[in-house]
Amino acid sequence: MQNSPYTEQIRDANNVTLDQILAVVAYLNTVNHFSKGNATNAHTVVVNAGQIAIDASLGNVHKCVLNNNAMLMNPTNMLSGQVINIILKEDSVGNRILTFDTKYKFPGGFVPSLTSTPNATDLLSCQYDADDDILLCTMNADYG
Repeated sequence: MQNSPYTEQIRDANNVTLDQILAVVAYLNTVNHFSKGNATNAHTVVVNAGQIAIDASLGNVHKCVLNNNAMLMNPTNMLSGQVINIILKEDSVGNRILTFDTKYKFPGGFVPSLTSTPNATDLLSCQYDADDDILLCTMNADYG
């Protein structure tokens, strides 16, 4: 990377130059492969008019408390191969019904049901296959 004319003039509190910062920004704007573990905070989503909308660009972990029956809409902004984990928690009433939009596919075509117990937690994990434009999903249920 070529030095900018401001390299010596612009430094942050840790004495990092503008060129060093720009090099990091360029690196973060590419596909990354990790050799160590990484984690993200859960992005909270809400039931809005009976629908749950997931924006996959906001992260890989999403959490929703079901306070009504709802449809889990197809996520937006997915990347091929991206894994999306959705933590689904029943409210204090329980017995909520969740339906799935068209891209969610489950083993054997069997669409799972949520654990109906009040305050129960289920985990939906999906990997996006851009070639077939589907989400390959599994549900782990009843995390007490």
